[in-house]
Amino acid sequence: MLPWNAPMDPGDAGDILSFHGIAVGERGTDGALWVYNPSRVDVTLDSVSLAQRDAQGLKVVDAWLPVPTQRCINQAADPSNAPAACHRPMEGYRVPAGTPLGNGPRLVVVLEAERPGRYLSPGFVIHYHVGLLQYSTTYNNGLVLCTEGQGCPDSLVDQVRAG
Repeated sequence: MLPWNAPMDPGDAGDILSFHGIAVGERGTDGALWVYNPSRVDVTLDSVSLAQRDAQGLKVVDAWLPVPTQRCINQAADPSNAPAACHRPMEGYRVPAGTPLGNGPRLVVVLEAERPGRYLSPGFVIHYHVGLLQYSTTYNNGLVLCTEGQGCPDSLVDQVRAG
């Protein structure tokens, strides 16, 4: 029996990201997920999904971490402008043991709306493994995405925040 529920720690709840007026098929990027692994074992990242509430029609189309150069790390703070040369795929990325809260790599998640609407999610689920054992950890960084012409009232952010 392992001495923990899962190795990765989502840290404190993050901010709620709000996208307004996104065109259907346009990609929106969220670079606000910091991946922490304070455990004693390395973990390997597999994928990320939405912790869906009203997010049917919204999909994760890509997830990446910045190449470990100062230029790429800085550009990941505004991931919509980061060149492809700065992208390392999430799948297969190894997060070393002992990565403390507040000092993990930034995970950039790229989203796309497949149809018009207002999409809400209380966070993101990171899927990963240690050897043959599979885990999932929910990061409570909420999301509100409204496509063009849908309006995006502040009450939607409050609704996600309230859970």
